[in-house]
Amino acid sequence: MGAALLTCPAMCAGQLCACCAASTCSSLCGACCDCDGVDRTGRKRSVFLLVLSLASALGLQYGAAPRLAAAENIATFSPYLAEVLQGDCLTNAEYQGFEEQCIGNTMVYRASFCSTVFFLISAAASLFAPGVNRKAWPAKYSMYFLMLAVSFF
Repeated sequence: MGAALLTCPAMCAGQLCACCAASTCSSLCGACCDCDGVDRTGRKRSVFLLVLSLASALGLQYGAAPRLAAAENIATFSPYLAEVLQGDCLTNAEYQGFEEQCIGNTMVYRASFCSTVFFLISAAASLFAPGVNRKAWPAKYSMYFLMLAVSFF
């Protein structure tokens, strides 16, 4: 009798969790498929740009930074670019032994700054013309990656 009383609340809690999970999955699928007729293309593409920004930050930190930590790799290609990308990371005694992490952090700061500026410009544009959030996304993606490329110079 006592075991039955203990399993009833556990079963009810399990059923409640399953119901909540199913409801959440259903609303996510409905939002992704536009089943309710509401136009959410601006939101989806903004999230996609945010995911691209995150991917570029991680790619720069863990892909480009280790290659740039060796001064001779980039300095042979372009001394100016080496100075800009490596900054104080190689010359400052405070970063001794942490050059790769320092360069990786500067790469993440560049991607994050470009993302922040992009979304601030988008917010300002949407303030004056609310429909602009749903238009010209290929140009917006290009603008973000152009800002990211320009941030290296």
